[in-house]
Amino acid sequence: MELFEKYTHSFVIKIWVEETAEEADNVVWRGRIVHVGDNEKGYFQDLDHISIFIWPYLNSMGVKARGMVRLRLWLNKFWVERVRSARRNRTAESEL
Repeated sequence: MELFEKYTHSFVIKIWVEETAEEADNVVWRGRIVHVGDNEKGYFQDLDHISIFIWPYLNSMGVKARGMVRLRLWLNKFWVERVRSARRNRTAESEL
């Protein structure tokens, strides 16, 4: 195993929204995360579960607890940006 691979983990994260026309203002975000190396899967309804799922893999690489805080901050920033972008796109589409 190459040194790079020893300190690398890959994940596939799929996120989707579940809503009906009646619930357009009350959407439910769901997702699935898969660790590519061992095919371990997890399902979630909030962002914190992504970092909770990933943490044991990072910990096994020697990442300290503050790494969990950084991961959560990064994921929260990523999530907020994506949600804002999706809302802008939906608004633009509805105005057409």
